[in-house]
Amino acid sequence: MTFSIRHGLVALTLILATAAVPAQAQTGGSREEALSQEIMAFQVKQIDIDALTQASLDQIVQNLRIADPKVRADLLSLAPVLKEEFQPILDSIVKAMAGFFRDNFTVEELMQLRAFYASPVGMKMTVKGSEFGTRMGGALHLAMQERGPAIVERIKVEMEKRGHRL
Repeated sequence: MTFSIRHGLVALTLILATAAVPAQAQTGGSREEALSQEIMAFQVKQIDIDALTQASLDQIVQNLRIADPKVRADLLSLAPVLKEEFQPILDSIVKAMAGFFRDNFTVEELMQLRAFYASPVGMKMTVKGSEFGTRMGGALHLAMQERGPAIVERIKVEMEKRGHRL
């Protein structure tokens, strides 16, 4: 599975956060909150955190153009440090993600989502979800490239109708 660095870092952050989610869900809060956190845990549990960390560090090596093997090895050995650095932002991401589910779904819908993500097809969707997102993003990007010039021209025409020349 191929991840962009941004997707990788977000996924890495979410997977680190889920380690504490089940305990938090059991210890208090609303039923909606507990279900929301369980759903979030299902969505990210299939992500290989070590692979994402390694991919993130490899990307840093490329971006910084590190050629010295010793420097590269030292940087790649920082995986535990990278994971630790994400800790301060994990709580806010967990809350935001759980908040999305809590705010947009009823308890009954949350229970159905939880059952879906626990099912074999739900687990498969979790694994394939990032590939789907990547493909959709690529298709959208290509479509916008193709239509972009025509859209700009149409906007210019519409703005001229309103007395503005762009």
